[in-house]
Amino acid sequence: MVGKSPATGTNTGLARFGSLTPLAPILLTVTAIWIASCWCYYALVEVLSLKSGYDEAPVLFAGYYLT
Repeated sequence: MVGKSPATGTNTGLARFGSLTPLAPILLTVTAIWIASCWCYYALVEVLSLKSGYDEAPVLFAGYYLT
């Protein structure tokens, strides 16, 4: 059932997710940044020919994530 419960007046079903709508652009932005960050990490590991990025160049990758 979608809408308000007659007994309690609280939202039921899909109606309660309406309050998440304003968060959608924020969640999409965070997701895009996260994906780009992961992709760039692996690209950097490949360009530098490292077997394990964090273990072989911890200072470089700390700087990467801090900038």
